[in-house]
Amino acid sequence: DRSGTYMLLETPGHGKSSEPYIMELTSFHGQLDTRFYTEENEWKYSGIFYSDPKNLLEVKVEAGETPEEGFTLNAVAGGKLELRDYKGNKVNGFDTLTARAYMYAYKKIHFETPAKLLSYAQIDSLRKLKPWFRVSIKDAKTGPKSVDLYHMPNRGGAVDLEGKPLPWNPERAYGLISNGDVVVVQLGVFDKVLRPISAFVRKVPVL
Repeated sequence: DRSGTYMLLETPGHGKSSEPYIMELTSFHGQLDTRFYTEENEWKYSGIFYSDPKNLLEVKVEAGETPEEGFTLNAVAGGKLELRDYKGNKVNGFDTLTARAYMYAYKKIHFETPAKLLSYAQIDSLRKLKPWFRVSIKDAKTGPKSVDLYHMPNRGGAVDLEGKPLPWNPERAYGLISNGDVVVVQLGVFDKVLRPISAFVRKVPVL
């Protein structure tokens, strides 16, 4: 009648129960077997970055297609921040308030799902490509973490303002996490960390 699921209770040291039970969830109508899937990747924690800003020692963003937009933010003595450009040159007079607010973005950056539709050959090819972006951090408590982002082909028919097909998916990208997992990420989530160095440089008003 699809209102319950037969289950056997298994207790460590005692084995399985001698009789099956009919299990159900309150206010849920249906079978429970779909709740007990065994795909390992579906159970993995989806967090990529989950750092307290007070523990961040360094944040580095490398832009593969526009290297000059990359930057590094370092925490230095006295709780201050230091900004360097993609060549490692120190940048003076940057907007420290904007930079501190930016560090809070790393409290919760998650991927959407494992890249289940990619074959082993496709994943191997992806690893050989130059990343579109590489975002890496050094955390005083959890250690270093990074993710390489790669364009995802536009298979949904998205177009630009002139009606021309976009070469890449405007909403999602592939991500290669430092633990080796290949995942799908939402660009709406990553937009808050994929900032150019110009976002921190104070603009001089034109008189």
